Amino acid sequence: MTVPVVVEMPGYLWELFRDLFKGYDELALRLTDTGVDCLIIAPSKTHGFRLVVPKDVFVRYDVKEPCDIIADIRLLNRLFRPKKTDVVKVVQTEGKINFICGRMAVQIPALSESSIMFLSDKEIKMPEKPVKAKVAVEPLAALCEGVKKFTENLNFRWEPERKELIISLVSDVASKALVLTYGDGLYGLQAPDETVAASYQPDLLAEMVRFAKKRTTVARLIFGTNWPMFFEPQLPSPVRVRFMMAPVTEV
Repeated sequence: MTVPVVVEMPGYLWELFRDLFKGYDELALRLTDTGVDCLIIAPSKTHGFRLVVPKDVFVRYDVKEPCDIIADIRLLNRLFRPKKTDVVKVVQTEGKINFICGRMAVQIPALSESSIMFLSDKEIKMPEKPVKAKVAVEPLAALCEGVKKFTENLNFRWEPERKELIISLVSDVASKALVLTYGDGLYGLQAPDETVAASYQPDLLAEMVRFAKKRTTVARLIFGTNWPMFFEPQLPSPVRVRFMMAPVTEV
C-alpha cells in the first residue's frame, strides 16, 4: 500500500468495532470502495460475523483502493479509550496505524497477517429447511444470564404443531431444566412443517446477545437442524452485523 488510508468515524461506531472484536486478538477490517465489508471467522472456526458499514456512515472515508486494517486490539484497548461522543480518526501508512481522538494519539504496528480469517459470502451456506424469525432480545439475555454458570449446551428446537421455538438447557448438576419458549413472540416467522433442532454454546450466544441488547430490542434468528445459527441484531442504522455460530452436538 503506497497511498495512506484515512477514515474518521463517530465514537459509537468505534465502540461497535471494539465490542465486536472483544473476544478476538486482533481488529481486522476490510475496507472497500463502498465502505467496510467483511466476513470474519475466528481461528477456532466455531463462530464469526458479517460486518457491513456503508462509507456514508463515516465522517471521512478516504480509501483509494481496497485494503485491510489489522491491529492488536488488546494493545489498542489498553492505550486508546475515546468516548462514545468523540470522533475517531484512523490513518494507516506502510507498516503503521495511527489512532487519533482530539489530543489523544496512539501509533501501533500494522499487522500484515491475522489469525482471523476473511471469507466470502459464497463460502457460507444456509440450511435447506431453516427456521427464520425475529425475536425479542431481552428474554434471550435473561436466559443467557441464568445459564452462565453451567457448562451444558443450549438446545434450540422448533415444534411445528405448537408453532413454538423452545430454547432449553438441562443440567444434571442443578437437577432441573431452564427453558425459554417463543410462541406469539415470533415475528416474520418462516419455518418448515417438521421439527428442527440443534445445540449451541451458551457462552458464544451470550456474547452475541450482549452486543445486541446494548443496541436494540429485536434480533433476527436463523437456524437449521445441526446447522450454524445466524443471529442478526436489528440495528437502528445502516450498519449491519450478522453473527454466526457453529452447532456443537447432534440432537
